[in-house]
Amino acid sequence: MGRLFVVSLWFQIIWFLAVLGQDRFQWLTLGLGLVTLGYAAYSSRDDIGRILALGVGGIALDSFNSAIGLLVFKSAHVPVWLAALWLVFVWYARQWVPHLSKYPKGLVMLFVGVCGALSYWAGYKFSAVEFSLPVVGSLVVLTVQWAGVAWLIMRVFVNDYSVSNKNPDTASSRQR
Repeated sequence: MGRLFVVSLWFQIIWFLAVLGQDRFQWLTLGLGLVTLGYAAYSSRDDIGRILALGVGGIALDSFNSAIGLLVFKSAHVPVWLAALWLVFVWYARQWVPHLSKYPKGLVMLFVGVCGALSYWAGYKFSAVEFSLPVVGSLVVLTVQWAGVAWLIMRVFVNDYSVSNKNPDTASSRQR
């Protein structure tokens, strides 16, 4: 559990840097994001492609939300700091998958959906994003979307643990 604390602390530092620093610190946020991805590529080569693919999917989701006016940023597109944050988030979520996979998927999806929406609400409070809909309506849409994000992340990563935990040879080969 000590590793999860460190990983969570790292993610929260980047989240605060991204949301509070926004454009002022976007290049630092991007740099820390690239360091995180470099670490992910080194420590879990099998996962880096999926982390990148899901991160790009998250950026696409927020681009869609921006295009339809649900999310309104100061720039015309998804900011660099948010793109970096998506990549770091997927790496962070990957660390939690083996622990969350012990719980019913519906409960995990609800929890992540609410927490994901609350993250955007915090961004709203820190003036990192605006909502075009009333706040409650925006949060409902984001909760549903983030429940879907949780489902997708669990779908992509949970099978690794169910297979590797049953076969010690597979588990040891993953850690090399």
